[in-house]
Amino acid sequence: MSSIREQIVVAFVAALNAPEAKPCVFSRTRVDMFAAAELPGGVVYAMQDDSDERGADVNLHKARVRVEIVVAGEAPADALIDPIYVYVVNTVMANESAVWAVPGLKQLKEIRTQFESEASYQDSTMAFVEFEAIFATMTDPTVAFN
Repeated sequence: MSSIREQIVVAFVAALNAPEAKPCVFSRTRVDMFAAAELPGGVVYAMQDDSDERGADVNLHKARVRVEIVVAGEAPADALIDPIYVYVVNTVMANESAVWAVPGLKQLKEIRTQFESEASYQDSTMAFVEFEAIFATMTDPTVAFN
């Protein structure tokens, strides 16, 4: 069985890819750059998981999950990323989201968003949206503590 942190990351990908009208495809990971035909695109990464013992066999975790969004287009490309950013935050934070169904999840919030643009023949822009997921596990990170 996978850890609760990994279940949260997988739930992010499932939630973001669930609706038919999604703005792009979101992957769990990527090895190579997006090809032009794949843009816009998104990737979900586990960034960090800080654990704090809260009692006998109980750990409280603060995990960071990052969603990277990449778009390309006519200047200003950063304006093209805004609707996808809004989609990511609204989808992940919605009460009916697959993320909220993960056992042990106590709190989820957007904590940071960074934008980077690069001009070339076609502007490209990236957004890095970081979320903090707070959850509790038993000493075994695969077992949620509710």
